[in-house]
Amino acid sequence: MATCIRQLTQERPWISRLLTAYGIDTNRPGPLPENPELHLHLRQIWNGPEGLRQLTPNELLDYIVHCHHRYLRKVLPQLIEQARTLNHPVLSELQALSQESKPHMFREEMEVFPAIREIYRENRPASHLPRWIARLDREHEQAFQRFLRIRQAMSETPSATFELKAALEALDEDMRWHMFAENELLFARILRSAS
Repeated sequence: MATCIRQLTQERPWISRLLTAYGIDTNRPGPLPENPELHLHLRQIWNGPEGLRQLTPNELLDYIVHCHHRYLRKVLPQLIEQARTLNHPVLSELQALSQESKPHMFREEMEVFPAIREIYRENRPASHLPRWIARLDREHEQAFQRFLRIRQAMSETPSATFELKAALEALDEDMRWHMFAENELLFARILRSAS
């Protein structure tokens, strides 16, 4: 595995989001910092989103919290500030996404994910989880619809800077990975085991 930041992000652009989540400037030269957790997640996504299929439920949970949630918490405030500075129409959608994502991530991290860990630790079904997952699925669909509106606002308004466009595209891609990891991999396993 390459350890030079520039080389990594040129060969595998999706790794930029993981490095951003960990507060690493992806434009700087030099090696990756020594961080075992970061290196673990790098190995997990080395071959793209399909690498997530190999993860256990507990590994997926850690990946979602430490990569996707951390990334969203880091970049959304920056995007909102950029859109505010530009007085860009996408601002209201970003603010709404931020407001909706906070309780969503809190519920996942404080209720749903601990319950999933318990299921696998105790090897027993949890009858309440399908209802919780259905709610999260609805919220994911709401976020997806919001991203469709963000894409539309970006295509209709040429005033966005290159930086804002690139950051929104990266966030969009991260959300797709996030929903793939949760809906198609994690939640699908849980629902199959509950039926």
